[in-house]
Amino acid sequence: KILVENGNFQNNNHTALSPPTDSSLNYADELLRTLRATMWDHVGVVRTTVGLETALDELDEIRREADTLYEQSPSRQTAGVRDAATAGQAVAQDAFANTTSAGAHYRVMDTGDHVSTSNIEDDDDEEILLADGSR
Repeated sequence: KILVENGNFQNNNHTALSPPTDSSLNYADELLRTLRATMWDHVGVVRTTVGLETALDELDEIRREADTLYEQSPSRQTAGVRDAATAGQAVAQDAFANTTSAGAHYRVMDTGDHVSTSNIEDDDDEEILLADGSR
């Protein structure tokens, strides 16, 4: 647990930690923007296998960078981006593992450079509900 006393960051063993630098906060903001874009672009309502694989690769890199940033400059902002990256990675992993389309989220097939919107079935022979409501 990190405490703030008299403007100084301290951990549980009361060793003073440096306040975050502007550059570390800027980098945390940059990582968070990249994380949000990755989640929006590849782990949104409409998902593809290739998109989820891309997201998993990008999120792994973001998480590793966020972990390092937090270790070098612990603050609420760097902890926040570290935690958001971990959560995003967990969501993407679960989305990748779940090939069933249900509720608002659905999986569509990748066909080269575009996503197919024709009637398709997944590898488990379960029907996939398409954006237009067809099966």
